[in-house]
This record gives sequence, structure tokens and C-alpha cells, in this order.
Amino acid sequence: MRNTRLWLAFSIGFLLILLNACAYTQHSLGPDNAIYEKPAPADSICVMLPPDIAQGSRVYFDSGRADPEKTVANRIFLAVYPERPSSILIETADEDRAIQQCSSGGAKYLLSPLVLHWQGRASEWSFMRNVVQIEIRLIKVEPKTFMRSAFFEARNGWLNSGSDDPAELLLNNSFAQSIADLID
Repeated sequence: MRNTRLWLAFSIGFLLILLNACAYTQHSLGPDNAIYEKPAPADSICVMLPPDIAQGSRVYFDSGRADPEKTVANRIFLAVYPERPSSILIETADEDRAIQQCSSGGAKYLLSPLVLHWQGRASEWSFMRNVVQIEIRLIKVEPKTFMRSAFFEARNGWLNSGSDDPAELLLNNSFAQSIADLID
């Protein structure tokens, strides 16, 4: 009887740990997965804001950038800046305008994020999961050329009692690593 209770307690604990786990996936793609010119360590990189998300006829304004400390662009910039202190954060979601600002600022590359999915749970204790899917495109400024893109997806656990802000999923090292894989 005691062994059964112990086994049951262990099984429930293990199940709760599995339900609370976060999942992160990442991969990079280029045109036909071809070898591409990576930015040199001395090259300056601009990071722009992601455009608003539209799902059907509904537009979610300021998607992924409601709080300046938790914006997608800010998280990308913080991942790039330590290795490339000449990096520039561009306050526009228009890619052509960002290219112009990068060019006038002397930057050679632009990181253009696109929020593919941004789902926040209803409350901290709901069984909905936070889900974030982001594509980050590496674009050469002169001439404007798409080089490669990285896809990042993160979901928190079912029973996670943490923050209900999807931006918290971008704090993980996997997000910074997907950016590093794209530019290094």
C-alpha cells in the first residue's frame, strides 16, 4: 500500500513537471539553404520594429511591442549588441524606411522581425499556453538583398504559473542563439 502511494505521488509530480515545461524550437533558412555572406564582426547591424499582425480582417496594433522593455526588436537588439556595440535600433516598422536609416547610419545589415503568432493566455492560471512564433530576416542594406531568415517558436508549459506576457518567452537563451546562428 505504501509503495502504491509513493508511486502515485511520484507519477503525479513527474506529470506536473512535464506539463510545466517550456518548449523552444528554432531553425534558419536561406534561399535554397545556400551559403551566404555572413556579416563581419565589425559590421554594424540595424534592428527594426516588427510590423503589426493582421489575422483575417482584425489588425493587432503594436503586436509584440506593447511595453518598450519587452519588445521583440528590443530583445533582438539586446542579443546583438554585446558582440556588436555599433548596432542601431531603428524605431520604424517600415522595412524600406529602416533600410534608408541603416544606410544613412553606415550599417551594412538589417534584422527585420515578423511576428507570425503572438498568443497570450487569458490569465496566469489558465490552461492556455503563451505562444510566440517569430521570423527574423537578415537583409543586406546595399544593395537591398535578402540573405537568410531564422524562425523561432516558443511555448510555455500548460500549468506554468508565471507571467501571462508572451514576451517573457523571448528571455530564453534559445532566442539569442537563433539570432547568433543567423549573423555569426
